[in-house]
Amino acid sequence: MIEFKDSGTHDIDYTIDNDVYVDYQTPDMYTTVNLLPGGRLHYPFTFEGYENSRINILGGSTNYLGIYDSSQIDISSGRIIGEWWQEESGEIVWHEGLLESYDSSQVNIHGGLLELLYSYDSSQVNISGGEIDYTLESCGSSLVNVSGGDIDTLISYDSSRVNISGGEIDYTLESYGSSLVNVSGGLIVRELRL
Repeated sequence: MIEFKDSGTHDIDYTIDNDVYVDYQTPDMYTTVNLLPGGRLHYPFTFEGYENSRINILGGSTNYLGIYDSSQIDISSGRIIGEWWQEESGEIVWHEGLLESYDSSQVNIHGGLLELLYSYDSSQVNISGGEIDYTLESCGSSLVNVSGGDIDTLISYDSSRVNISGGEIDYTLESYGSSLVNVSGGLIVRELRL
């Protein structure tokens, strides 16, 4: 494991074959890590931010990114995408790219490409650009604000709130279990399920 937990700013513009943890078990350090063009963290390794850490995706790619404990991620370019991996059994399996947000953390997406985004535990997701190829799933009283960008499927449940003022939902917008969806703009191309 590689740890960044010194209140500094660190740039990753190289391949890392290890797990990366930011501010793990070190509250209020506010360490910042920038993933830059040329930076790569691939499966099975994870990239995780804890305890008010800051992660900026400015290029490069990773397969998994998780943020916890009121951390914040800003994505302006780069990719969180899947890749093929050979299991111990010899089977070759596709592992989808995933961003997960927990514990009142915040995700700001201005650009870039993601496959899956799951928001839990009163987290907030703000989308003004970029592309989510598969699904954005919001639950556990999370808040999602969409003013731009391109999302294939958006699913909201467990008292989550979704505000859509722009952007495009290419396939479906689904709302269940006391979630609230406000649509004042944007485009839902295929269907709305309530």
